[in-house]
Amino acid sequence: MNIFEIERSKRDADFIKQNGELELEVAADIIETYKDVPYVGSLLKFGKVFINVKDWCFTKKLAKFLIVSEDIDDKIKNQFYSSLSQENYKHISAYLIHLLSTEENKAMIMGSIYKARLMNRINNNEMLRLCSVVARAFLPDLKSLPDYLEENTNISIEAQSIIH
Repeated sequence: MNIFEIERSKRDADFIKQNGELELEVAADIIETYKDVPYVGSLLKFGKVFINVKDWCFTKKLAKFLIVSEDIDDKIKNQFYSSLSQENYKHISAYLIHLLSTEENKAMIMGSIYKARLMNRINNNEMLRLCSVVARAFLPDLKSLPDYLEENTNISIEAQSIIH
């Protein structure tokens, strides 16, 4: 699985974003209803992911991550993809998927960090470093960052874009 390939495929990304919040039972009903339809398509291809609870949870996290950057123009995303070497393309995608697989509640924060990278506010190393910090941080501390920002206005633009 490659997070960039999913994002590049509008159909796959839309399916994940739209169905990422479905309850497990609803997803199972969808799969059961459409299992005999001759044209299987992406619904069942991704619907089968919901069968396994762990995969279902990951799909929810991936949806939250993708939703954060959906307002970024495709041209900007494509510039980012083409700026990556083949090695970085694979490494960054695998790293983000690994981090997303561990933390559901932090997926939107990591999505904001990814969005900051797409907008060239941070570089690849900063993105990976910040996502690692988020993955290891205590969630209530992360949620209190906006309060910290209000008290301390001398904070960098990069930090402001990630906090909000």
